[in-house]
Amino acid sequence: MFLIFDSCKADLKGNCNLTGKIEMFDPDGGTYGDTLNIKVWDNQPAPKPRLLILSPAGMGLVIEDGEKMGNYNIRISVTDTIAGVTAQTQEIITVTEAVKK
Repeated sequence: MFLIFDSCKADLKGNCNLTGKIEMFDPDGGTYGDTLNIKVWDNQPAPKPRLLILSPAGMGLVIEDGEKMGNYNIRISVTDTIAGVTAQTQEIITVTEAVKK
């Protein structure tokens, strides 16, 4: 998973600070793995407005043999610590049996 953003509020030095939390839930709604606390944009210069920026943070997911099939819910919260606002989104990943050739 990649995190892309397009704005943040700069501090007096012109830097932004965005932190994030990623939570994953299995098909039964139970917690899947640990909650990840990430640095989306760590006190770096504020990007120009309307310029899409790829965060150096991201996440990989591996479903091992024997794990539950179905919909895995990934919930992401990103907080602009300078502006004091949080944006949230979620994505569903559907896991099915591998097709053997």
